[in-house]
Amino acid sequence: MSRTLKDIDVEKFASSIKEAVKCIDSDDPLTLLHRYSQVIESTLDVFAPVKFRKSKGNHPNPWYTDVIHFERILRRKAERKYVKQVLKLIDNYSNHNPRG
Repeated sequence: MSRTLKDIDVEKFASSIKEAVKCIDSDDPLTLLHRYSQVIESTLDVFAPVKFRKSKGNHPNPWYTDVIHFERILRRKAERKYVKQVLKLIDNYSNHNPRG
């Protein structure tokens, strides 16, 4: 659901709301709020009607199987382990290097 609000003529929209609000007659704040909300919604429906968009959905790729997913997890785990080992080697080298 969406509305195209950028194309609304603001002056006409505001005057339409002012005219509709004049007709609201109540002393109860909750009733006033409810009717004001109805006025805003109905005015928006005139100036920027609700548009429904068809969702593309979540269609997984047919080639992406559970086996591939599991293998990607293992690969990423191995990558993290490798980076951790390389960083340890660099750290050890820089701590024991007499020149640096």
